[in-house]
Amino acid sequence: MIKEKTNTGISTLTLSGHQLPPGTPFEYGKEYEVEVANYTVPFVGNPEFFKTYSNKFNNTNVSSVLNRNNLVFKLTNYGEISGNDSAIEQLKQEFLLNIESTERMLQQIQEELSVYLPNLKILIIEGFENRKKILESKKDSISKLNPFK
Repeated sequence: MIKEKTNTGISTLTLSGHQLPPGTPFEYGKEYEVEVANYTVPFVGNPEFFKTYSNKFNNTNVSSVLNRNNLVFKLTNYGEISGNDSAIEQLKQEFLLNIESTERMLQQIQEELSVYLPNLKILIIEGFENRKKILESKKDSISKLNPFK
């Protein structure tokens, strides 16, 4: 992830009362506008690794979107963010926790691959060598079958 090239933005999301957090009072049929902090973090590499990431967030106000070249975290406090310094700080800290979790997950994958890949190379070589022996044995047997050679 290229954290230093993270872009931020604020968008507005319209929700029904049923989509608000549990315990939030609402009026039936009324729509509520909430601001969402969008953090777009570019990355280099295979996006498939992010698909193995199990989302273990405790809060329901986090979603992430995987694009080809970036990961977008969408966070909200179900209220206004603009001009609300305490909300901005809270969302920024929550974003940093998400980044730390993502980095730990990527580090774990890298560690697992560093153990697995050398073994994979050995298994592939062994497989080819076994196949070569079988083919050489078959070729030798075919040659031995011919009484004129």
